[in-house]
Amino acid sequence: MKYRRKKSGYTNYRDPMYLLATDLEMDVKRLVQLYLYRWEIEVNHRELKTNLGMGEAQLWSKRSVEYYPKFVLLSYSIAYLALLLLEDEQGDLNQCCPSPKWYKRRRRVSIEDIKRRIRRELVEDVALKERLNIYASWEQMAEKASA
Repeated sequence: MKYRRKKSGYTNYRDPMYLLATDLEMDVKRLVQLYLYRWEIEVNHRELKTNLGMGEAQLWSKRSVEYYPKFVLLSYSIAYLALLLLEDEQGDLNQCCPSPKWYKRRRRVSIEDIKRRIRRELVEDVALKERLNIYASWEQMAEKASA
């Protein structure tokens, strides 16, 4: 049964939820933990498709069709690992990758966090800009993003 606390509020449900499983002998806590792990995998798949264009590649050769998903997944994994190592080094994810003000609390690292961190480093790190021959400011980035 669904209900709302106020007319414009979220829909809440009072009925119990069920998790279907084939292993009836497994501990319930373990089963729920495995479900949560699986959910994280699904979230990663959605991020890869929506933010990195995993399903939108326009490829011509069979070899590219085989290698493209591997390349995207590898680059995502490297960026994600680098961010986690940076979080370990700095001690707090909010320090190394500050979240938007409207976030109540951080749950997981997203591709948007990684992109935000890369953009900030490209603008603020002078040595990196010189090495990569990139000359960008926040104003130029905002102008290009709004165009």
